Amino acid sequence: MKVFLNVFLFQFLCMFIWLIPVAGAMAKPYSFVGIQGLAEQEVGARLFDGFCKKYQLNCEIEMLPASRAELNVCEAKSAGEIMRIWEYGIDNPDLIRVPTPYYHLKTALLVRSDNRLNIYSLKDIVDVNVGVIRGVKHTEQIDVNPDKLLKVASTEQLMQLLVKGRIDVAVTSRLDGASTLNKMNIDNVMILPVELQTYPLYVYLNSEYAHLAPILDSAINESINAGLMEQWQVVAEQSVISKIH
Repeated sequence: MKVFLNVFLFQFLCMFIWLIPVAGAMAKPYSFVGIQGLAEQEVGARLFDGFCKKYQLNCEIEMLPASRAELNVCEAKSAGEIMRIWEYGIDNPDLIRVPTPYYHLKTALLVRSDNRLNIYSLKDIVDVNVGVIRGVKHTEQIDVNPDKLLKVASTEQLMQLLVKGRIDVAVTSRLDGASTLNKMNIDNVMILPVELQTYPLYVYLNSEYAHLAPILDSAINESINAGLMEQWQVVAEQSVISKIH
């Protein structure tokens, strides 16, 4: 009887110890950040939330200005950041890139409808006044004259500067540019039909949370292979666009 009781107590103690980290993880979700005010980021946040919930990963997302989001993950104030391009990992070599991308963006050039510029490629904007969003890597990497480059905090500010003639070209993503024009009811700005780079988008982790990389990569791959990511993407894009009208 005494032996049986000791075995029972030992098993109970093991179960209790095992449940402590599980309960802690359930009580305190992993904190991730994304860039606020960008249409693609909102879509990506919905996709991230979708596969986390599907595979019971306890995560939450806070949307912040781009530079602040980057600082948060680099200083381990957040476990990671969603929706960053490959080059983001080159700029931040201490961060861990989850191998599989789960969304993408297309860079776009926007100009006023009455512009007289002949723009057929990125080479044609090297020496004109260009505006980008501060901290958004795919726009900051474009080769332009630094003396004619203006960095702002949001897409709305970018469009206002373009409409007022303070800049000649605004650089953002295609979805973000189109959604912002609709939201602001701007009808004298257009997206140029120029073929630019498409960037896969990844999740990045602070090294303290490296153990999440294979878990997230598995969830992303399973969601893609099951066709769920594509379904969530259609719904998320429609939802983001419908908020504008």
